[in-house]
Amino acid sequence: MSGLRVALIAFGFSIAAGSTSASDLGAAQHIALAVCDLEGVPNVLMRVAEQVAGEVYRDIGITLDWSDNECHAGDGAFAVNITRRDLAGILVSDHTLGFAESGNRDATVLYDRVKKFARRYHVNCGVMLGYVIAHELGHLLLPPKSHSAAGVMKGMIDLQLASERQLRFTGEQGALILGKLDALTGYTAAARLQNCCDASRAPSDIAASLPQTTSGSTAAWPTHVP
Repeated sequence: MSGLRVALIAFGFSIAAGSTSASDLGAAQHIALAVCDLEGVPNVLMRVAEQVAGEVYRDIGITLDWSDNECHAGDGAFAVNITRRDLAGILVSDHTLGFAESGNRDATVLYDRVKKFARRYHVNCGVMLGYVIAHELGHLLLPPKSHSAAGVMKGMIDLQLASERQLRFTGEQGALILGKLDALTGYTAAARLQNCCDASRAPSDIAASLPQTTSGSTAAWPTHVP
């Protein structure tokens, strides 16, 4: 599973200090995002996921233009493929929720894993799905090895902050993403699989008993997002 890193979900950091708000960045840029839903995610959960991911990107001055049930994204669009683990076409950890390659245009979210860990850790499934999408899209837009010590790209995500819908990019990540969009055609960063969210770490009282993985991929939800 070369290049893959499992992400656990564990929050425990302050987002406000490191994020760049849309008001600081001027007019919003737009990203066309095509969602290929192969798992039949209920509309109500998909709408929540779109709202949550949209909040993350709006905070850095970007509007996500969603196109549902688009399994053949047009030129210029990024794509999120929602599937399940056994159809992912790649061997991943039991805690992996999604994966993406820096510099590419499509990411994969493992919906069966998202549902499992959302239930296990009592997090709204739509909220979890939204953060996994935001995280994996972040890997497409950021350079390789883009996990951070805080925010939505952190390897370990705090469930409490996820539940409060407070995960955001750091200021540096926001600037990098905006720069990437400004020079998209010239972006040639080496591709490397990055996994999203790992559910191995939930609340602090049980986090110690959950598996820890190396930083670099997206793993199950509750405590970690690469």
